Amino acid sequence: MKRIIKLTAIIIILFVASTVWAEKITDKSLDKLMDLSGMNKQFSGISGMIVMGMEQARKQTPIIGDKEFENIKRVSAEAFSSEKILKILKAELKKKISEAETKNLFAWYESDLGKKITAAEVKSSTPMAYQEMMQNASVLLKDVERVKLAQKINSFISSSDMIVQLQMKTSIAVFVAISIAMEPDKKVNLKAFKKNLKAQKPQFVKQAEQMTILSLVYSYRDIDVKDIEKYIKFIKNPGTKNLNESGIRGIKKAINHSIKLMAKSLGQIFKKHHKD
Repeated sequence: MKRIIKLTAIIIILFVASTVWAEKITDKSLDKLMDLSGMNKQFSGISGMIVMGMEQARKQTPIIGDKEFENIKRVSAEAFSSEKILKILKAELKKKISEAETKNLFAWYESDLGKKITAAEVKSSTPMAYQEMMQNASVLLKDVERVKLAQKINSFISSSDMIVQLQMKTSIAVFVAISIAMEPDKKVNLKAFKKNLKAQKPQFVKQAEQMTILSLVYSYRDIDVKDIEKYIKFIKNPGTKNLNESGIRGIKKAINHSIKLMAKSLGQIFKKHHKD
């Protein structure tokens, strides 16, 4: 019994020591990490990307008037402001990343290859880059080797899974907001809508995977294949995995917040449009 108590005490001491030494990241290190990793620059143009996506979608289904569409673009850009998203993302990273983990992360992001890959990611996150990517989609996806590497990267960072989840939540939020605005006295038939949405999920998954792979191939199109493989090794590191997972959680929280703001504003727009 004494031996068990002694071992238990040692384990508790070790556990407490490990949690004490996992010092939370300082504000200075967090700011540096977000800057070096390209997060700040990548999210600086998110509202422009949202608006561009809407403009392309409208070309396929031009059922909204010019005035209403301009209002939709405006409220969407406001809801998805980079300041709001980065603030929420930073708060999530601060909770999960330790100061000790920054050593290896900084070593990568300050290396020549780390800088090269980060620069490529930042360059590929602009509205103009998105246009170029879509115009060259068929050519990019013919590069079998790079497609396979992109699939491997996606399996580690789960970007396509996040896209599907956000797409489903966006659809529900917008549907509820518009339904309440246009028929305030009628109960929203969310069950039927969710059933229809669930039926469309396989299509959402397929589209999200295709877009993610295309985006990754485009982003790293000028990076040597061997260097991409080195990047994949970096992604698999525990510290990098924690950064990616924390980043995805932060992005989800931030975008969910933006979706709610956008849905509320859209509801007001459609309510006014319905009265007119």
